[in-house]
This record gives sequence, structure tokens and C-alpha cells, in this order.
Amino acid sequence: MANEELADGDLILILEHKNDLLRQWVEVGQQQLAIQEVVEAELELLLRQKEQLMDELRKLDELMESWGVRHQRPPNHEEVHQLRLSETLLQQIQEAEEAFMHRMQEMRQSLSREMGRLRSHINYVQPNQSRVGRLMNLRRNTKA
Repeated sequence: MANEELADGDLILILEHKNDLLRQWVEVGQQQLAIQEVVEAELELLLRQKEQLMDELRKLDELMESWGVRHQRPPNHEEVHQLRLSETLLQQIQEAEEAFMHRMQEMRQSLSREMGRLRSHINYVQPNQSRVGRLMNLRRNTKA
């Protein structure tokens, strides 16, 4: 359309199309915000659950220490099995936490790049005399 000859009545078509695109942008922005809020809420819930689990595990560690002081004996076969299982599960948790921490670092870098993109979006939507105001003045001058 930029290379075509523009008729006087084409401005309304251009403006209508532009406003359709801007409405879509508003909707996408609202969806983006809603998704981010859901993700943040879900992450917060998971973090709280993990903190509650850690509190319970610390209490159990204290109970195990008390048991060990009171019953000074080596663990039996089933207890050894459970202790090994605990070690395996702790290793899996450590790997998962490290992977999540790595993912969070990647997200932080991605967020930094996204902030740059958002700045360019904000720069575009800020009032621009040459984009809208000049056309408004042009229309006022022709009506006068």
C-alpha cells in the first residue's frame, strides 16, 4: 500500500486498520499480563509448599537426631533401605532445584531482552507529533 497512489478517502481506511491492530495489541497486552499473573501466583504457591515441606523435614531431622541419641544402635535393614531412598530423593531434589535455578537465570536474561523490546513498544505508543499531531493539524488547517 505504501507504493500505491493514495486517494483522499484512503486515510479513513488506514486509520481503521491501524486502530484494529492497536485493539489487538491491547488484547495481547492484557493476555500477557494475565498469563504473567497466573505464572507468578502458581510459582508463589509452589514456593510456599516447598517451604512447608522443608519445615516438616527439619522437624523430622530433629526427631531422627533425638532417636539416634536415645537408641544408639545401627539402623536395621529396612531402615538402611529408607535412608538410602532418602539420599536418592535428596539428590533428585538438588538436581531439580539446580535446574530450576538455572532456568530462572535464563528467564532473567530473557526478561532483560524482553524489557528492551517493551521499551521499544512504549517508545512507539508515546505521543508522537509527527505521527498523529501533524495529521490533526493538517486536517484543522484544511478545514479553516
